[in-house]
Amino acid sequence: MIATLPSVLVVNPSLPAQSVPELLALARAQPDRISYASSGNATTSHVAGALLASAAGVRMLHVPYKGSAPALTDLISGQVNLMIDPIATAMPHVRAGRLRALAVSSANRSTLAPELPTIAEAGVTGYEFAAWFMLLAPSRTPPAIIEKTHQAVASAVASDAVRKNFSGRGAEPGRGSPKELKAFLSGEIRRYGELVRATDMKAD
Repeated sequence: MIATLPSVLVVNPSLPAQSVPELLALARAQPDRISYASSGNATTSHVAGALLASAAGVRMLHVPYKGSAPALTDLISGQVNLMIDPIATAMPHVRAGRLRALAVSSANRSTLAPELPTIAEAGVTGYEFAAWFMLLAPSRTPPAIIEKTHQAVASAVASDAVRKNFSGRGAEPGRGSPKELKAFLSGEIRRYGELVRATDMKAD
């Protein structure tokens, strides 16, 4: 694992929701009326939003855009209600008062916004979402080469220079042995496969 990239749940300030429970209460009271933007069908922001709706048992309207920038623009103008967007691109709008942040999507709080709870902490038990970047090799690669490469990458990721670079991009340094990452990848394929089938999600 090279890095993970948490996202943040942000809403337009006009939405009367100061917390995740308040947001979900609105969604339950108005099925398919609370809208969430994404950077396109089957993108990470779409998956994150669909996962939230599924985990919380609510129905929200998905509005796909051609990229994160136009989605954020319409969120700021109030055309849509919320978005789960990478923390590095969303937080500047939060700091400027254009958006309200409710929670982060990852399993743990982010160092970029430690004041924000995780979505799971805020009441959606088991919710966890983060984009990840993993180095893969052909299946027949000798174990000795896998281990040597793993040690080199782990050493680089642990360096101060790389950690500083990651921090500025809202990324968290990766960790885990090749065996652990194999199990993690299998779990991700199973988890998101179930979501894709349940929602009939298709990429453009």
